[in-house]
Amino acid sequence: MLDDQQLLLAITFNPNAANAAIEQGNLVETAQTYAFTQGALSNIHFLAIPWNASAKAGALVAINFLLSPEAQARKADATLWGDPSVLTSETLAYTKKHNRDGKGTQGFSLYKAIPEPHPSWLTAIELEWQKRYGS
Repeated sequence: MLDDQQLLLAITFNPNAANAAIEQGNLVETAQTYAFTQGALSNIHFLAIPWNASAKAGALVAINFLLSPEAQARKADATLWGDPSVLTSETLAYTKKHNRDGKGTQGFSLYKAIPEPHPSWLTAIELEWQKRYGS
């Protein structure tokens, strides 16, 4: 709808979504991104193993691969997905420097990521939310 100009603004959890869509030919090159200068919550991906999984060891292998610098660098490539890595920039810089194909990594987020509040804050946040916005 954004590409068809039915919308002037689209919201995404991926700060690189527009750049990836432009790179993949799904958005016009004039599309622009906006982000809050002070940052935004960005921990939106979770990997888990169900308590009753029949192949827990295999699931751990898959999760370890998905969290590897190589897999995260590929995920960040705007020609593929363009989603920011969950790893630190230092880890990814090391991977880029030591990447066998010499291509390094692409598509890193230019926006400040703010970690989610500690779970111990949940009750206080819910109470304050209800006080301000609840009925």
